[in-house]
Amino acid sequence: MQQLHNTGAGPVTNSHDLIQMAGWTPDRNVDVAAELRELDEAGFAVTRFVPRFLAGYSGLTIGSQDATRALVIDGHKAARCADPEWCTAYAQAIGMPVTPVGEYSHMTLVIDETGRFWGGFDQSYGLLGSDLVDVVHGLLVEPGSLHLDREVPE
Repeated sequence: MQQLHNTGAGPVTNSHDLIQMAGWTPDRNVDVAAELRELDEAGFAVTRFVPRFLAGYSGLTIGSQDATRALVIDGHKAARCADPEWCTAYAQAIGMPVTPVGEYSHMTLVIDETGRFWGGFDQSYGLLGSDLVDVVHGLLVEPGSLHLDREVPE
């Protein structure tokens, strides 16, 4: 991940600032052993990027500048709330395992085994970005720029 910064002056204009304002720091490293266990016990594949990502970001609520939208990163909540059947359907359609790691409104945020982020809401899903900065930009800085442009085959 790129170095994040917040000058403290003027309005927040980029993803980096929003992520930092949510509490992220370069040395953030939370214990996610229980979250990983919960995800596994709930039947989700825990891909190789999940432990490192959750250690850096789990527990953060990244809000939009106007505080009307938020992306929640939380392995515990993902394990309890994400629908295993939809996650399996997304994984099959994408062609690789995915792991839920958060939510945005009614959309589930998943990470695939290459580290890319996808969003899914029932039958609709789509690629959100190659890193969290892309996701935050598309959902919170420039809302409406990302679309769930794929459908799970019936």
